[in-house]
Formats: sequence, C-alpha cells, structure tokens
Amino acid sequence: ASIAAVVAAPAAFADVSISGQINQEFFDLDSSTTGIGSERNADIVFSASEDLGNGMKAFAKMVTTFDDNSSAATSDTADGSGTTAGMMAQGSTQIVGLSGDFGKITFGKSETFIESKVAASAANDASEGISNEVATGLGGSAEATVEYTSPSFNGFTVVASGRGTTDSSDDLDTTSIGFNYSNGPLTVMAAQASAEDTADTEDTVVAAHYKMGDIKVGVVHAEVEASGATTDETWYGASYTMGANTFSISTKSSDTAGAEDDIFSVKHAMSKNVNVYLVHVNDEAANSDKTAVGMQVKF
Repeated sequence: ASIAAVVAAPAAFADVSISGQINQEFFDLDSSTTGIGSERNADIVFSASEDLGNGMKAFAKMVTTFDDNSSAATSDTADGSGTTAGMMAQGSTQIVGLSGDFGKITFGKSETFIESKVAASAANDASEGISNEVATGLGGSAEATVEYTSPSFNGFTVVASGRGTTDSSDDLDTTSIGFNYSNGPLTVMAAQASAEDTADTEDTVVAAHYKMGDIKVGVVHAEVEASGATTDETWYGASYTMGANTFSISTKSSDTAGAEDDIFSVKHAMSKNVNVYLVHVNDEAANSDKTAVGMQVKF
C-alpha cells in the first residue's frame, strides 16, 4: 500500500527508471578437487532525470552490485565442497550530474573513464564471473569523483576527471585525461591517469575496436607504472554473431605470471532480455581451467 501511494503521485518526481540483470552460473574448475561450483550476481540500476530548460538536464544514477562473498566463492564453492556466505553488496555507483550544450559533468562515487570505458572494453565473453579485462590501478570506484565529458565534435569527445580518497587532506589526488573517437564501425579510446602517491603510479590504456557486419574485433593495451616498475597487458578479442548466437574468443598477454588467459564463449539469445551461455577459460596458471554454464535475465 505504501509503494502504491508513492507511485500514485508521479508529479512529485523526475523521470525515473529501474533496470538491471541477474546471473546464475554453474562451473567446473580444473583442480585437484573435482566438483561443481556456482556463482551468482545481480545489478540493480536506478536512474532519474529532469529537464531544467534551455537544453540543460539534471540526472542521477545509483547502481548496486550484489555478488557471492568473494572469499567463499573462491575457496568454498569452486570445487563444490562448501557453501557461500550469501549474496553480498560488492560495489556501488552513486552519481548526480548536469548535461547540456557544454557537455556533461558528474559528481559522486563512480569509476572513471579509463576504467569504466577504456579498460572495460577488453571483454567480449558472455559470463559475468569470468573476465579477461586488463588491469589498472587508478580508475576504480572512489567516493569523491568529478568527471567532465565534452560535447561530441565529428565523433570526438574529451573526458577529464579527478578523484580523491576518504582522507580530506588529499583533495583530487588522482587525475586523468582521455578521449573517445567513433566513426562508423571504428571506435578508438585512450586515457592516462596519474596519482600523487608514494609509488608515483601512472596508468595508460589504449583501445581500438572495429565492426565488420557480424564480426567485431578489438585490441586493448594497458601499461601501469608504479615504484619505478612497469607492467604491460594486452587483450585481443573477436566475436561473430550468427542469428541468435554469438561466438567469442579472447586472449590476454601479461607481464604478470598466471595472468594470461584464453576465453572461449558461446551465447544464445532466447529473447531480447534472456541469454544462456557456455564459457571456457584456458588459464596459464596450473590446474585452474574453468568451464561455466550460465543464464542471464535482464529487466
């Protein structure tokens, strides 16, 4: 009754939408202990916007991700020998912002462009629990994040951000600058982030993707410098869509031992919002290959 009373007064609210997805995966892990394990995750997204006039809009977004407790999912259920500690809220995005002829500016807790767009484009498999994404150290979600995206000029946009820590003395101690260029089937992105920390950390990520009919290919390269040492990772991927089926393959090379994986994925779309899939990971680490069967429902 309370929910009905709230919904019955739409004049008091901006345009609001609710969306998300729920995934259930069962997998077999190639290890000394055999068995069937599982992983669950869900995303719930609340979005709101309001027209302020003169071409300006205000918007807000909140994303909460629920996942199996990470330690339990790794040590207890990978071999089917235990139970998880239940679904846990693993991360969230909470932003407000303004958009208009000047571009878009957001404030709040979120990942920045280098992580959420450039590095995250190193993923083409169907699984939510399996990933070949390149590693970055500076683009992750932070409480105090400010990001500006310029208007598009012939497919070219510039993105600049600053983010702080929970330490009030550290203001916007991590900054980044990047760009996105889209021209028909070609998308190119690049970004660089640097932090005022004792390790003098600096991330550089470059991505390029090209679509040819039902085939899409891409490459993403990340370079992370910290304490005078440099780590490089490169992802290569390709996918082919044939009717309701999508076949994907990706590989990652890395300076980090055990971080080089090959992923093979087959996804079948039962409808616009329902997918079933099979994913296999050929992991360079000893005895850690994984095969997953899953189902995804979006709403």
